Amino acid sequence: MNGMKLSEMLNGLPDDMILAAYTGSYRTAQPKSAADFAAGQAVQQGSTARISAPRWITAAALAACMLFAVGVAAVLIRSDREELTMQSMQEDSAVQEITAEYTDISSVSAELTVKSNQTETLTELKQGDYAITSDSKIMATEPSTGLTVGSVNAFNINQNTVSTANHTHQAEETSDSPKSSSTATESYEQRMKAEYDAVVDNAVSNLPYNDVIKSTVSDDIILWHLDETMNPWMSHSEGPVSMNNRYKIELIRKIDDKRMYSIQKPESGGLFYSFYVSSGLQCTAYITKALSFADYSAIKTGSSIDDVIAIEPATTAYVNRNKVYDEMSDEEAVSFPQHIILTDGLLKLTYVKSEDTYKVDRLDFFDDFKESVDYGMGYPCIYDYSILPEDYPS
Repeated sequence: MNGMKLSEMLNGLPDDMILAAYTGSYRTAQPKSAADFAAGQAVQQGSTARISAPRWITAAALAACMLFAVGVAAVLIRSDREELTMQSMQEDSAVQEITAEYTDISSVSAELTVKSNQTETLTELKQGDYAITSDSKIMATEPSTGLTVGSVNAFNINQNTVSTANHTHQAEETSDSPKSSSTATESYEQRMKAEYDAVVDNAVSNLPYNDVIKSTVSDDIILWHLDETMNPWMSHSEGPVSMNNRYKIELIRKIDDKRMYSIQKPESGGLFYSFYVSSGLQCTAYITKALSFADYSAIKTGSSIDDVIAIEPATTAYVNRNKVYDEMSDEEAVSFPQHIILTDGLLKLTYVKSEDTYKVDRLDFFDDFKESVDYGMGYPCIYDYSILPEDYPS
């Protein structure tokens, strides 16, 4: 080759090619000696190291990136969890504060309601009534308005257990100088008893009712108190003082220390009777004629209320009352009683609604003028409708 030596020709070539040139083949070259083979192995290992080094670096870099990403994610998750925990604690604290405020408001509202009720009760009691119980204890009772009585009667008309919504109270008296509760109660009871005595003593008389009763009372007494009966489950009924405040009582017949009745003349005619037991209103009745049981011989089960009206015109008041109650309430009066004081006993007629009228469903006659009603209290409640012979309508 132009006189060039082999060493000059191979100068600049890679070591493995130089080794192949000496051995005669690049891929199958075999070293001529152990020294040459060792030199070839060293060349090959160096080349392999130069080629593989970048792959290890890349793998290590990827592993480092993954660890960094996992670490960042863990930090973010922990931060979010702490933030949620803090938010939850703040919400719980807010709920506790709202609950505490609501409790305080409820407590204040309850206290104000109690004070308001006490004030209203005391105001009502100063204008109310009282009743003497069997143990001679004077019990204060609230006065009930006609509207209240009418509403109660309307809802209880089927049971014939109407009672005014009066309750027993122990009133406190307020004054410039403080007094003990017992002294205040005693003073209040004394005033109530004085008012009661004034009404009763002024009206008690043995004279004929036409000589005593000089004026009429509003027909409202019929509307709101017609055939009213005291329910023993109620605290107590109203008394003559509260009745007198609305409908002036001019005549009272005192039968004994526990029983008496008042007689009043409604504007529409007839006589209205209110029966009191131990100073509490027990029952009422309204009639326009002095009739006997024989006068009702034509009345049977199934008779129309119009047949009864033809005999006793006072029955019309029941029809008129029911119309008012039906307009006031969503419920109709489907059944109601009528107590008629006769000269020879007490007649009780029970009516039921039949289409657009009422019909007699039951007749009961009590020759002793007393109706016994069992309210499940272990003893019957006796309603006594007896009156003196001279107190029938004339």
